[in-house]
Amino acid sequence: MCCTDPLSLTEEKMDLLAGAGMVGIQMGVESGSSAIQTLFNRKNMTNERMMRAMNTINKFRDRVMPYYDFIVDTPYETNADKMETLKFISKSQSPIV
Repeated sequence: MCCTDPLSLTEEKMDLLAGAGMVGIQMGVESGSSAIQTLFNRKNMTNERMMRAMNTINKFRDRVMPYYDFIVDTPYETNADKMETLKFISKSQSPIV
């Protein structure tokens, strides 16, 4: 098991780790809302970048179980922010556990 982030994950790394026996990977997504991403100082973590990382992880679903972290219901989150996150999750090709 290992932890990663969307900015450092590559298909090559996933292939090497899965080949070495990794069976699970955890990645912090935190929020699908750009306003909340900025609040959490994750300005470089766009939804497009996170989705690319999730799609890379999905290529290894036969060997590696993904786990994604979301921070929900913060005092700063509006209903619109929550909806952005839910829409982001619904576009994901990966089951969210």
